[in-house]
Order: sequence, then C-alpha cells, then structure tokens
Amino acid sequence: NVLDNDRLGADRPALEHTVVGVRAGADTSTSAIGSLGLGIAGTYGTLILNANGQAEYTAYPNAVAPDGAHDVFTYTIRDADGDESTTTITINVTDCKLVARPDGDVTVYEKALDLNQDPQDLAPGTVVGSNPGATSETATGTLVGAVTGGSGAITYTLESSATGTYGQIQLNADGSYKYTLTSAPQIGNGNDGANIVSSETFIYKATDALGNSTTSTIVIKIVDDVPKAHADSTSVVEGGTVTGNVLDN
Repeated sequence: NVLDNDRLGADRPALEHTVVGVRAGADTSTSAIGSLGLGIAGTYGTLILNANGQAEYTAYPNAVAPDGAHDVFTYTIRDADGDESTTTITINVTDCKLVARPDGDVTVYEKALDLNQDPQDLAPGTVVGSNPGATSETATGTLVGAVTGGSGAITYTLESSATGTYGQIQLNADGSYKYTLTSAPQIGNGNDGANIVSSETFIYKATDALGNSTTSTIVIKIVDDVPKAHADSTSVVEGGTVTGNVLDN
C-alpha cells in the first residue's frame, strides 16, 4: 500500500479517496489524475493502483530484465481540503534466469527394428528384425534437471512436430518422454563394420509457474549397426575341391 509511508498532514485524507491518479514514468512536475483501478503498462510489467492506496504490480513473463532494471510510476494523493502531493513508486525487477540446456541422454538402436513391419509390430516379442528379442527401438528419458532458474513448478511442452525423420516422440508435462524409432536411417554405402551414429532433434519449451518460458532441444542418438565382412582364406590340394561359407566369420 503506497500510503503506508505517506504523511497526510493535519487536514487528513479526503473522505471519498486519497489517491487521485497514477501514470507510468517518473515525471512528478504535474499531478497524476485518473486511471485508478486500471492496468498501467510499464516497461517490465503492469501496475494497478486503487484509491485506497492498495497497489499490485505484475511483471511480464519473459521480460528478461537486465541487472538493475526497474519500473517507475507516478501517483498523486489529495487531502480533505484539496492539497495534493505527487511522488513515485519504483519497482525493482529481476530476471528469473530460466535456462534450459539440450538433452541428449537417449539412444535407440536400429537393430531392434522389425524387418517386416505391420501395425502391430512395435509390441515387444512380435518383431522379426536382426535382433528380434530387443526392445531398444524405444527409449525413455526426462528433462528434469535440464532446466534451471524460474519460479515454481516447470511444465514441459513440445514446440516442434512429434514426428521426426526416423521416429516419434511423446513428451509429458512433467518432462518425461519416450521416443520410438520407426524407420532406419538411410546412411548410404556401408563403412565396413563401424556402427554409424545418427541423430534427430526435437524442440521443447519449459514454462515456469509465472509464465516465463525458454526453449531447448532433445537430441535422440540412433545407432545403426553395420555389417562387417572378414577376409576368408583356406587351402586346397591341386585338382581338389574345398567348400565353406563366407558368412561363418
């Protein structure tokens, strides 16, 4: 309440109201008249000041105030016989410093993909891929810990499409997510046995309890297991025959 530290003098306050007006800015050369009970826009937020002196300031979400930032408003009080005094309200505004970092803790493996896909084949145990028993085409992670600063609980939403180049992601409001690989990366020519690591990226938004928000990324690593051919050698007597299978090694 702006009147808590104001001195009203011997004439006492006006009977109907004491504060007669408010405006944005620091100019006290003239009286502020009107705008009571309305939202007065400042640089970093909005002030509502009532005739009884009760004030409420709401900072804009994502205002990103620099160090030392402040909003100034001018108000005028009047006593019972019409004398006025004009002064300022100064609101110091600090940045909530909401920061989100990229999350890249999740890896899926192409070897778990079904080679003969149908709508039911993502269920564990129904695949016939290069590693039928694996369920590593699906992986889970969490964004909890990836975001610092802010005020109150953090809520997470997906900013980009949930469908990526190679799979789909499901992000929950609490920051937990699940990624399912649905198609193998098309790498091109093999590289003789070394696993190829690809990735795809999704954008997420973190919002705190006051509406401040920031964005960052979820990076999914995709490991493509590549075959490696080993050289074969054997011996045969001149005129003889030898048999074998080049896939054995």
